[in-house]
Amino acid sequence: MRNEKEAIAFGRAVRKERREAGLTQLELAESVGMNRTHLSSMERGLKAPTITMICRIAGKLGKPPALLVSRTSAELLVLEREFASAARAAAVCMSVSADSTFNGA
Repeated sequence: MRNEKEAIAFGRAVRKERREAGLTQLELAESVGMNRTHLSSMERGLKAPTITMICRIAGKLGKPPALLVSRTSAELLVLEREFASAARAAAVCMSVSADSTFNGA
């Protein structure tokens, strides 16, 4: 399954807010009506939340849903920089590998 950047960014935002609130995954998950493994998958960007779940999670964290969306936007910017950096690193590795192969190394 391909992780969508938005789901990854939302998961990071939720994880940060949950930790700041001093809640475990189990505590947050049970309080919003999901199991811990589902929340874990959401925090890792493997599952995307519904609008209902965004509202429930925000409510339990004592935050407006718009704050989670705003934090998700901020995390998207971080992800874009991380992906760009990883792409540059991969290009350098491929270039070095191609040079080594071409030069008979």
